[in-house]
Amino acid sequence: MIEIIGEGSFGTVILCRHIKKKKNYAIKIIDFTRNISEEDIEAELAELDVYREADSPFIVKFFGVYEKDTSLLIAMEFCSGGSITDVYEFGGPLNEKQIASITYCVVKGLEHLHSKNITHRDIKGGNILLTQAGVAKLTDFGVSKIQEKGTKMQTVVGSPYWMAPEVISIGSYDNLADIWSLGITCIEMAESGPPRGEQHPMRVLRMIPSLPAPTLKEPQKWSKEFNDFLGKCLQTKAQNRASCKELLKHPFLKGVKKTYKKEIKALVEGSIEKVTLAKRTALEKRHAEKGEPELEKKKEQTEKLLKGSQFISLNMRKRSVRTFNHVEGNPEYEGESGTFIVKGGDSTVVIKDTNAEEDTAGTDAFGVDTVVVKEIDNATGTVIIKE
Repeated sequence: MIEIIGEGSFGTVILCRHIKKKKNYAIKIIDFTRNISEEDIEAELAELDVYREADSPFIVKFFGVYEKDTSLLIAMEFCSGGSITDVYEFGGPLNEKQIASITYCVVKGLEHLHSKNITHRDIKGGNILLTQAGVAKLTDFGVSKIQEKGTKMQTVVGSPYWMAPEVISIGSYDNLADIWSLGITCIEMAESGPPRGEQHPMRVLRMIPSLPAPTLKEPQKWSKEFNDFLGKCLQTKAQNRASCKELLKHPFLKGVKKTYKKEIKALVEGSIEKVTLAKRTALEKRHAEKGEPELEKKKEQTEKLLKGSQFISLNMRKRSVRTFNHVEGNPEYEGESGTFIVKGGDSTVVIKDTNAEEDTAGTDAFGVDTVVVKEIDNATGTVIIKE
């Protein structure tokens, strides 16, 4: 372990180095002893589903899941350049070549996702990471959706400033909602923030469906190709937006395939020290304000957690349902929320997983004590897990 690089309500993100491979990895540690909501658990499991389906150089690579005690450890590719938001917050807005280079990578990533019937649903600067090799990669699939071909989504999810009009007002949308968010992200990179970023997010949610599509504040300062590209993305009617394949042929991205790595490398080299130092300082300040243990002490605790963690094969987990044909102990089933909760104390649960090679005792196959249930047969003890 090298250092702690982030924290959230779910747990901690650490930077580790594989000594034999001489390679760095980001490890997300989800601590299930924390007060984590059912929605957060669902988001984490949904994210794993997307990573399992996606395989693209423009999407952050997923390496595996491990478990130890009450924690789940998710190994991911480490993108040392930070997010787009980090870059402009500490270095100012991006120039047009940089925007085109990053946009090319994002469109390529979205093209892959959409070919798999996956809609990201939260495209924004904070969810695009940069590498020192010169690639921009999509991350954070917590609200992403794997959809059957030809069907629409209805859940209102995403980040307000980047949400498409139809997501808010119509309640029926497809992956073209990602194209709108891409357009907003392009403006975000050019102006160090999304359109209407100074407004309260709830007010923006009311404004987006009723006002014309946003444009650059000073369009004359940018090329006609960039302005036209934004116009192709930011169409109020979803059916009028360009697809990923169409955007890749747009003049704004002409020739970018040959130059994007050089541009992004230079961007990362010019900002990485500022971004790393600023994030480290903010983390130390946060710990000091909350009176939490020093980072070195927390680092030691995390080191212990890493030792002896067990790898979990995602092949054990079917995305639709998994059937457990034997349950012992005193679990509680909440029908309204669809959550099967194993209580602490002397209560234990032994689950025989019909899709796994051996029994799983005390927890489900992901090492957690809260799983989402589709059906339960109290007479036979059969539990069907919704995944």
